[in-house]
Amino acid sequence: MQGLTTYKVFARPRSGGDEKLLGIFMIYDQALTKAANSVFDELQALYKEGQSTKELFDAWCQHGTDITIAPDDGVPYNSANLARGLTPQVTLDYSLPLMYKVDCTDCLIMPSGAASPSKNWTFYVYAPEVYEGSVANEGDGVYGLMLRATQIMYEDMSAHAMQTEGSSYKLLDMKYKLISNEEEQDIISKGKDVIYFVQKEGDFGKTPPNHNL
Repeated sequence: MQGLTTYKVFARPRSGGDEKLLGIFMIYDQALTKAANSVFDELQALYKEGQSTKELFDAWCQHGTDITIAPDDGVPYNSANLARGLTPQVTLDYSLPLMYKVDCTDCLIMPSGAASPSKNWTFYVYAPEVYEGSVANEGDGVYGLMLRATQIMYEDMSAHAMQTEGSSYKLLDMKYKLISNEEEQDIISKGKDVIYFVQKEGDFGKTPPNHNL
């Protein structure tokens, strides 16, 4: 039948080599599942007993395979971003999370379409150690990952606001910085700030991901 879109999943060794076709799918989610499973299987094959999340991710960056989907109709699929989130699930190593401070500027869009004055909101996020260091520029980098997860959180808040009062939140700007150990202890001791954890799906939640194993 004409007009039907098919989604092709390709693989290319990160160390160099020819691209090969892994499969053709009629539904994008099926192609995405194939791509995700391929990365997860590869991480499991590369894993060595006792490796940390960062050690495994570094090994994948050197010896792994980039998976691409064509055409990519969803949020652009990126193997490195996915590998970042999957490495803790393989190593079960959540022992050294990093804390980030995230500063957001947002406004409320009223049912009339008018926007409220902008306001600032600060929260903190615990992320696996693979979000920083020598692998920071793989995939979207930390900024892209943080921005995407923050946007998902704003979409969730907007859905609730839309149901209750017909308004929605709009994220205008987002900045982040890595927090030192001393700052982290001060934030925890005060107990006044909102602290999230990067979840398995890459979004933010208040439950440490190792509690969901």
